[in-house]
Amino acid sequence: MMGQVILSMPGFACMKCMGFLTDAILGKEAANYGRAANRSQVGWSNAILAATAVGIAVDLITDWSKSIRGPIFMSYDGNQRTMNPDARLIYCPSVCPHYEVSILGVVVRHNNLIAIPCYLCHFCTAFKKYE
Repeated sequence: MMGQVILSMPGFACMKCMGFLTDAILGKEAANYGRAANRSQVGWSNAILAATAVGIAVDLITDWSKSIRGPIFMSYDGNQRTMNPDARLIYCPSVCPHYEVSILGVVVRHNNLIAIPCYLCHFCTAFKKYE
């Protein structure tokens, strides 16, 4: 049992940069779509991945750890019961060549963070004050 938790943010490496998504992988996934019956998912391992993703999301919104300043790529090995940074993240470009930040609309920079204000949460509306 294996899984990943990935955070891709505007201006940093995307999932293609990280080597997680390729045209070959996407093609294989599309060809096998809906055939998971013999490879059913394991609930408890998905819960670990989901809880990790929620923790990252809360940290992004509140900045409580003051440590998320770029992409995250965590790999989970359920057989070893470990969650570790994926080695592929080390080899990623610092700026994504696939998606330019300028296509995203209004971008706000503050304390080395890049935010696209959605005006739905405190984090984004706090950036509004600095525009």
